[in-house]
Amino acid sequence: MNEATKRLNAEYREWLNVEDKKLRPLFDKMTETTSHWKNPFTAVIPVAEFDDYNAAAIFFTASPLVKLYTGKGYEKTLKGLVAVKCEGYYGGPAAG
Repeated sequence: MNEATKRLNAEYREWLNVEDKKLRPLFDKMTETTSHWKNPFTAVIPVAEFDDYNAAAIFFTASPLVKLYTGKGYEKTLKGLVAVKCEGYYGGPAAG
């Protein structure tokens, strides 16, 4: 392996570690009641942080979050929370 490849590999590993450290708490919170992290799951998350939680779901499973309920009145009733589902690793594109 040449030096340029080694440097790129090291930079990529560092990026993965930074992303993992940032996104793992969000993913762990969404999957805390799931029997296995690769299974499909549902969760209730803050609406304002949907993009961050979605990034966590995609990072670990390759599957995006889908809002279960939408509409102006619904999000207000949950006081800033939204129910979401994710196909998980097994049910999404990562499983092949």
